[in-house]
Formats: sequence, structure tokens, C-alpha cells
Amino acid sequence: MSAEAMRNVEPRLAGAASGVNNTIRQTGSVIGAAAVGALLQSRLAAELAGGKAYADAFIATLHVTAVLPIAVVLAGALACLLIRGRTEETAEAPAGAGPGKAAAATGV
Repeated sequence: MSAEAMRNVEPRLAGAASGVNNTIRQTGSVIGAAAVGALLQSRLAAELAGGKAYADAFIATLHVTAVLPIAVVLAGALACLLIRGRTEETAEAPAGAGPGKAAAATGV
């Protein structure tokens, strides 16, 4: 994914773009781990308050908690497909037009 994110970056901006990419990736990892941990703790407390044994409550909690990262991965994959499709359409449109049409299509 990093290669795809950096593919169209100008060489003079590659260092800054790489830094932003790594910062966002690491921030997302921390926030994701915190969200899963908070959900796990909350659901486990609710299951234990319901009178379940710890082992049964923990297994039930893991089943519910697994939904969050799976949903985020699926949403990310869908966003990547939509963004990639849009960038391919944008790249193809001006190429088929003449020089005057390409300028008009991009608003330049």
C-alpha cells in the first residue's frame, strides 16, 4: 500500500510524503489498538456483570470484538478500490483528448 500511496508523488516531495504516510499509518495503528482494547474491556465488563463465568464471558467478548477490525479492514479495502478506480478514470480522460481539450477538462 505504501508503494501505491507514493506512486504519483513528485520526487522533490518524496521525503515529506513518506513521513506523512508513516505518521498516519502509525497513528492509525495506535488508535485502532486502543479502540479494540476499549471495546474488549467494555464488553467483558458487561458480560461479567450479566453473571457469566470468566471464560465464557471472555470468549463471547472476543467474538463481538473481532467484528470491529474486520469491518475496518473491509471499509479500507472498499475505499482503496473506489479511490483507485477514480484515479484510473482521471488519468485516462485527458490522454484521449487533444491538447486544447485536455486543458479544458482539467480547468487549466
